[in-house]
Amino acid sequence: MAETPKNSKPSKRTESWWSKNWFYITLVLVAVIGGGCAFTLPYYFQREGDNIWSLRQAILAATGGVLAILTLWENRRKNIQEKEKNDQDHTRQVHAERRARYTKAVEQLAEEKAPIRLGGVYTLAKLVDDWLDDEKTLPSMEKRRQEGQIIIDSLCAYIRSSFPLAERHEELSSDYEDYKKKCQNNKIKILTIEDPIEYIFENKKALIIQRELGTDVESFEKALKSSLRQDPDVIILGEIRDEESLFSALKLAETGHLVFSTLHTMNTVESVNRLISMVRTEKKDFVREQLASVLRFILSQELHRGKKTVPIFEILNNTKAVANLILNNKLNQIPTLIESGIENFMITKAKYLKNLETESD
Repeated sequence: MAETPKNSKPSKRTESWWSKNWFYITLVLVAVIGGGCAFTLPYYFQREGDNIWSLRQAILAATGGVLAILTLWENRRKNIQEKEKNDQDHTRQVHAERRARYTKAVEQLAEEKAPIRLGGVYTLAKLVDDWLDDEKTLPSMEKRRQEGQIIIDSLCAYIRSSFPLAERHEELSSDYEDYKKKCQNNKIKILTIEDPIEYIFENKKALIIQRELGTDVESFEKALKSSLRQDPDVIILGEIRDEESLFSALKLAETGHLVFSTLHTMNTVESVNRLISMVRTEKKDFVREQLASVLRFILSQELHRGKKTVPIFEILNNTKAVANLILNNKLNQIPTLIESGIENFMITKAKYLKNLETESD
């Protein structure tokens, strides 16, 4: 027979079993030792006139207290471990999403269309700010600067690179004239994704392609892929109802397209809050970053019934200050910016109604 080595170490399976069950073994040992002491020690330490049952109850109570303390300590340890694990998962997810945005933005820099390239530049610039401001998932300032520097180096390399479009300066500088010609020749493409189609548009100043969810396309994800292949200039999503349609809209906007959509809310701030609340908790920070980056305007419309029924509007322009409030989840401060933001094309419904009444007088 082969002899077992004297210095053999415990197997990994044994170590794993012990690491998983040591707490329960400890509880059993404490209970057994406490119970044994309760039934044996009173006989050795009993004095004349002592009640043996009182001594046993005291020892059992002490044993129960030790078991309770051990249980509370173990629960606290598990809660801390679970929190650390959730924080690590959240950190990995946030960093992975940012790196995916970085990769996509770099790819956009190689596109022929200027709006898509510009969208890539804006995304990269926003990513630098995101890394530098992210004390939660990356506490080290040095590491945040390293991540930001990588993006800045990419932008600088892109700016310094020989750019063949520079030879077409005259052609590209006439973009507005080309846009007007496209409008006149019905070449501007407007793609709608609706559920269902409520109104059939005629092609007058643009080519309008209408797609119905469930009939022409199976899902928002497939509609997104097919829409990019059709090279539209403007994309209209009938309504943002859930997480899938929200992410579709954000992806389309990230590619440099002008995207319109609708939402059932009472005002502009509630619209932002509604969009964020559509996604799971672990993705809310990511959606805030996306909205702060790609959102341009929110227009809230309401029918006011007074002497006449008239539409009144509230307009929110996603300025740098507004984007910063969205990013830091301080939506309650946005109404103040709207109130004082007339120079930035922002207005409240109350002020809009007051202007209407002044004009009518």
